[in-house]
Amino acid sequence: MQYLFKHREKYYYKRRFPQTTKNLVVSLQTESKSEAQFISAIITVQINILFKDKKLISNEELILIKSTIKEYVQSAKEEYGYYAEQREKNYQYTTKKASVRLGSHPKAIEKAIDNLINMLYSPNKIEAYKKIVAASKMQNKFTQVYNSLSPYGQDRFIDELIKSEVEVLHYDKRRNEDRVKTPMKSPTYLDIALAEEIRRYNEPYIPVQKDPVKDKYYSKTAQELRNDYVSKISVKDPRRIERDIDILLDIVDKEYLIDYTHEDMDMFHKCISFMPNKNEHKELFEKHTFKKVIEIAIKQGLTPIAKSTLYTKVAHINNFLDDAVDREFLDKNRLRNKGDLSSKSSEDKRKEYYISQLNKLFNDSPQYTTHFKTNLEKFPSRIWIPLMLLFEGCRLNEAAQLYLNQIIEIDGYHFLKIKEEADDQQTKNATSNRTIPIHPTLIDLGILKFIEKQRNKGHERLFPELYHTKGKGYGQAYSKIYNEDKKEWLEETTLQKIANKEILLDLHSFRHNFSGSLKGLIEDGILDYLSGHKSTSQSQRRYGKFRPELKYEMLSKCQYPNLDLSLLKEKLLKYYVD
Repeated sequence: MQYLFKHREKYYYKRRFPQTTKNLVVSLQTESKSEAQFISAIITVQINILFKDKKLISNEELILIKSTIKEYVQSAKEEYGYYAEQREKNYQYTTKKASVRLGSHPKAIEKAIDNLINMLYSPNKIEAYKKIVAASKMQNKFTQVYNSLSPYGQDRFIDELIKSEVEVLHYDKRRNEDRVKTPMKSPTYLDIALAEEIRRYNEPYIPVQKDPVKDKYYSKTAQELRNDYVSKISVKDPRRIERDIDILLDIVDKEYLIDYTHEDMDMFHKCISFMPNKNEHKELFEKHTFKKVIEIAIKQGLTPIAKSTLYTKVAHINNFLDDAVDREFLDKNRLRNKGDLSSKSSEDKRKEYYISQLNKLFNDSPQYTTHFKTNLEKFPSRIWIPLMLLFEGCRLNEAAQLYLNQIIEIDGYHFLKIKEEADDQQTKNATSNRTIPIHPTLIDLGILKFIEKQRNKGHERLFPELYHTKGKGYGQAYSKIYNEDKKEWLEETTLQKIANKEILLDLHSFRHNFSGSLKGLIEDGILDYLSGHKSTSQSQRRYGKFRPELKYEMLSKCQYPNLDLSLLKEKLLKYYVD
C-alpha cells in the first residue's frame, strides 16, 4: 500500500495532514509485511474519514487525530486473528459437488473479491457494508461516523469500507498462499515460529510514534548523500573531494549520517591525523581501505600528511556535512571545530558587511526592488529581518519568532521582548532573554506602521509566513531564502570566497556590523546586554535594570553614516501610508 514504508525491519504508516507540511507517522510494531498491510487497510478508511473536508488542522485536532490513530492501530493489531476468523466464516461457500470451502481458501477469497467489486457498482451495496460492519468489533464507531456524514459522505464511506475489505482479502490470499507454498525449514516451526506469531498478535504493546522531522534523516544513506553532493559541486577535480569524503565514510562505517556520534567524530579526528601521503605510498592505497591504510601507517610509523593538506581534506568533509545539514538530512555537523582540524574557527572566518555591500542590498537587490511590493504584502520578513539584525543586533531566530504581544511600549519607548514565552520559541541561553529598544532608524523607516498593519490583519506573530523547524525555530526558513538571494547582489569575488569556505558572510554577519558600530562608544557590558551575550562585567547586570530612555540612548549610538536608506524610506512610507 502507498502509505507503508519499512525502516530497520519495522513497518510504519505515513500520511500527510491535509493542507499542511506535517506528516502523521505511526509505528505498526510489526516486521510482517502482510500484517502491516492488513493494519494499514483497516486504519486507512478511518483516517480518510478523519481527514475528510479538513481545510486547516489545529494543534488540538492534530493531537486528537494522533490519539485516535493509535487507538485504531492497536485495535487492528490486537484483533488480527479475530478478523481473519470472521472472514473465514463470512466468505465460505459450497461447491457444485457439495464440498464446503472455508473463506480462507484461495478460491473462496477470489469469489468474495468478485462479489464485493460487483457490489461497489450496485444499488444494494449497503448490504455488503452492513455485513462488514456486523463482523467488526467497531460497530458503534462505524455507526457514529456514518451518521455524522452528509449523504454524499455516507456513500463515499461505504465505498471506502468495501474497498478496504477487498484489499484485506487480497492480503489474506497472498499470506495464505505464501505460508502453504513455502517449505518448512525446521521441524520446530509449530513449537517456535507459530508460538512467536501468536505472542506477537496477543502481547500488549504501546504503538511508538516516530518524529516526522527525523524521518528524512533516514531517507538517504551517507553514500547516497555523498553521490548527490559530488554530482552538484562545481570544481575542477571533484574526484579529490569524493575521495576525502570517502575517508570519513570508510572510517566511521555507518549507513546514515544521523547515526554519526561525537565519539565517532573524535575517533575520526584521531585516525585522519595519521593519514600518510598517498603519492609516497600509492601501492598501499591501491590495496587497502582508508581505515586499513591508517592502521598500517600507525603500526609502521609512516609520516603523516602535512597540516595544510589535512586542513583541506577536513574542509572538504565539513562542506559535505554542512550541505547535509542545509538539506535537512542531518541535524548538525559534529565534526565542525572538532579538535585542531580547522585552521580557522567560524567566528574568525565570519566577516561583517562592507557599507558598499549594504547599500547594494537595500537599494539595488531584487528583494528590495523588483520583488519589493510582493515581499511587503506576502513575505515581509525578507524586507524587515535584515534591517532588524543590522540595527537591533538580535539573532536571526530571535527576530523570526517574535510574537506581536512581545512588542511593547514602556514610558513612550517601543521595545522588543526577547524571551521564551511560547512553546515554539527558543533562546540561546539565560542572558539572551532581554528587552531591547526599537532603533530610531527602524521607526523612521515605518516599522511601527508595519507592526500595526500585522495586528490589524489579526496575526499573532510578526512574521507569520515563516514556518517552524523543530530544533531550529523559525529562522531557518528565512536563512535558506537569504542565502540564495545574496548571490544576486554580492560581488563574484566575495561569492567565490564564500564557496571556498574562506569567509562566512551570512545573516549572522549583521550582528558583527552592529557590534562594530558600538565598540568604543558604549561599555562592553552594555553591548553584551544588547546583543544577548554572557559577560562577566557588572555593567551588564546593572544595565538590565536601567531606565528605558537610557537603553534607547545607548542603542541609538548604532549608526552607519555612509549607509543610504533614503530611497528605501520613501518606498516604505509610501506603501504603509497608501
